Amino acid sequence: MMVEFVRTAELDVGYVVTGPEGGRGLVAVHGWPDDVHCWDGVLPFWHEAGYRVYRPFLRGFGPTRFRSADTMRSGQIGALGHDLAAFLEALDLDRVLLVGHDWGARAGYVVGALFPERVAALVALSAGYATNRPDAPLSWPLVHAYWYEWFVATERGRRAMRDDRRSFSRHLWETWAPGWTFGDQEFEQAAAAWDNDDWPPVTVHAYLHRWGRRREIRPTTTSSSACRIRRRYGFRRSWCTEPRTATTCPRRPKARTNCSPPTTNGSFFPASATFRRARRPRR
Repeated sequence: MMVEFVRTAELDVGYVVTGPEGGRGLVAVHGWPDDVHCWDGVLPFWHEAGYRVYRPFLRGFGPTRFRSADTMRSGQIGALGHDLAAFLEALDLDRVLLVGHDWGARAGYVVGALFPERVAALVALSAGYATNRPDAPLSWPLVHAYWYEWFVATERGRRAMRDDRRSFSRHLWETWAPGWTFGDQEFEQAAAAWDNDDWPPVTVHAYLHRWGRRREIRPTTTSSSACRIRRRYGFRRSWCTEPRTATTCPRRPKARTNCSPPTTNGSFFPASATFRRARRPRR
């Protein structure tokens, strides 16, 4: 597997491209905990259908690297969507078939909503489009299924993400699909992508924010990816996780209430959110 790289404002994104030259673009985005090999079984069918398939590694996975040590290791869906939009822009990909699984599906929702000219069709697996508010009712079986997301709120859980990520993820694979038989080689092929030093902080940040806990996972006190995507894409409410007072924003001191407390968990757009008209990214 030959990995290529493209540079965006925040990342050097590793990706694999296969299929006929000049074929219609298909971008397949993996989920967590997985990597680009999750698409191996369907690649022959895509190629036969004439698709040129691009498979990027998400932030914190495999060869993808942050360009700066000061960039917040955000796992919020807004940050993942920002990464995917920047990836499409950097490769000048328009009207692609966008296929996403889990985290990849959520990133796809962001791009489809904000940059529809980039996406001809969106196929989402595993993660449905819905607002997952912290006060939304959950059945007890669903609470039980989300145990690993609550687990990272503890020091033990964060330590497991850092020091025992392989056995932790293997347990998830086995319990999520008990009828699926996979070999050690197949597991290790995917697990190699989790050796990235940014995998633990990105994962922890993703699940802490998913349920409404505003905890910062950052190497320094520089501005967060959440604030950057909010400003760049015109979000008027939520998703800014900077330290703040009731009336001021640390990035824009003169803007009152510009960083109001978030009304969602950071994963999806809140129902009450308003947006400016999305603009095509500058080339």
